[in-house]
Amino acid sequence: MKTVVICTGIKASKGEFKNDAGSSVEFDSTTFYLNVDLDGSRGKTIGTVSRPFKFGDSHEIEKWEKLDKAWPAAGLPVEVEFIISAGANDGAKLKLKSIAPAAAQRTV
Repeated sequence: MKTVVICTGIKASKGEFKNDAGSSVEFDSTTFYLNVDLDGSRGKTIGTVSRPFKFGDSHEIEKWEKLDKAWPAAGLPVEVEFIISAGANDGAKLKLKSIAPAAAQRTV
């Protein structure tokens, strides 16, 4: 599913941690915070909520860094493509497949 949403922030993460077994586990990702519709499966909803979606490794943020000083207070319109799969309780699970600034914002 392709659509345009608002990106409210981007965070790169890289490092390692110890799991419950004491083994070191490395992580390397970029998280995009995207406004998506509220889940209305348990009642009426109005509006959107910002949800985290991981995409790429920590170097992905380098493509967006030039927007740092000009980041709009209300967020940046982005074109995204989600993969939709079955989730728990008959809900839909979204996975971010691609992301780029919306056509009017193409500076990345």
